[in-house]
Amino acid sequence: MALLENQISANNKAGKQEISQDQLLKILSNKDLTKFQQSKVNLLLATTFRSINDYSSAINYLKKAKIISSDIIGEDSLKMNIKAEMAFAYFDNRKYDKSNEIIQQIKKENYQNLDPTNHAYIIMQEGYINFLQGKYPLSEKLYQQSLPLLKKNSPCDQPVVMVKQMQLNAALNNFEKVDEIYKNCIKISDYCAIIKYKIYATEELITIYQRVENKEKVLQYKKTLDKLNEIYNRENKLSEMHVSNQNFLEKETETEKTNSTLGLILTLILGTALVVSAIIYFKNNKKHHLEKLKFEEELKSIKQELQVYAEAQFSQIKSENNILKSEKLNARQKKLLELVAKGFSNREIAEKLSITEATVKYHLGNIYAILDIKNRKEIFGKIIDN
Repeated sequence: MALLENQISANNKAGKQEISQDQLLKILSNKDLTKFQQSKVNLLLATTFRSINDYSSAINYLKKAKIISSDIIGEDSLKMNIKAEMAFAYFDNRKYDKSNEIIQQIKKENYQNLDPTNHAYIIMQEGYINFLQGKYPLSEKLYQQSLPLLKKNSPCDQPVVMVKQMQLNAALNNFEKVDEIYKNCIKISDYCAIIKYKIYATEELITIYQRVENKEKVLQYKKTLDKLNEIYNRENKLSEMHVSNQNFLEKETETEKTNSTLGLILTLILGTALVVSAIIYFKNNKKHHLEKLKFEEELKSIKQELQVYAEAQFSQIKSENNILKSEKLNARQKKLLELVAKGFSNREIAEKLSITEATVKYHLGNIYAILDIKNRKEIFGKIIDN
């Protein structure tokens, strides 16, 4: 579940909510899921919909997650984080009374079993609600409590709190502090390469200076904002073009891949299936013991020939392949990926690397996440395309 959670978070931050939704709904259709897994998937669906401002859908999924988790003994962390996500959904939808009601419940429970990052956000949101009520000292105190938690557990998200501090200092007419916080905001956003936070901070700075009618500052930062939006739109356009291009290339080469590499894999699988069938058949018929041995040897020979062919095909593309040289993968992952590319099964890979099949599956899961792929078919697609 931790791997899935990281995948969904990465997709949502990259604006790939459709991929998140599709992946989660497919998992949810599995009737063998435990109640914990069902609840967790509903929670992840809620965070996905909240990230595109669909608060109604987010709250519906959270209600389902809450009902399912209520039947689970223990798992207090899951239940607490469902509660926190509900507070976030109401807060983002500007239903501050409902959000604050949940925040106070969490506070009474001393934030126990709450994810550290969610803990920071809960405190920050309580600070903002106090800011709206004109309780500035308490608001600043809560912001100061929230920031160290974020700095420790999710440092790139500090601008979320810092922009709130800009608002507070503007209300106190401390514009030097506003400018100082803004500069720090930009530094963190640049370091983390999150242009959205730069846009968020700049938009708020423009609003602040519009209220005090500082036309010079407004004009200055509007120019900055225009440049940021231009970069952001260009990045989105390039991303969309890249996705469209990849889809086109995948369709264009689908037949070729099926007839070459995938055909080889299917042949190996069928060969293995024939071996198993032959063993079952001859096991029940002792009269054919010699035929069984002969047949097994022939099939073994065929499989070895296919394996040699697979390795030869692999060697032709290895020298030019970028995926196998990717710095994202460690040496162990590259070795495992190389064996997959040569057509070895999980069991064969486990034997070659002296590890269990479960460990092979674990490493493959990590490789899929790193390379943004779903299965073996896409591994071959990546290798051939690169």
